[in-house]
Amino acid sequence: MLGTALFTELKNKAVKRYYQVDAQNKVEAVINSIPNPGEPEAAEMFAKAESTLGAAKRHLGDELHDKYRVTLG
Repeated sequence: MLGTALFTELKNKAVKRYYQVDAQNKVEAVINSIPNPGEPEAAEMFAKAESTLGAAKRHLGDELHDKYRVTLG
């Protein structure tokens, strides 16, 4: 059987990974939903993508956050 400390460590890693994947999926979905420049709502969707990325920074980590910033930039 797993000790309590090992179980807690594994659970925390799994939860962290879940939140990271969830944040990635949300950011990718909103980035992919941005219409081409000049189309109606393009500016609003871009702002929403930036907002979503900012909210997800904690779960993404610096490297992934920077990658998505470059994608949006």
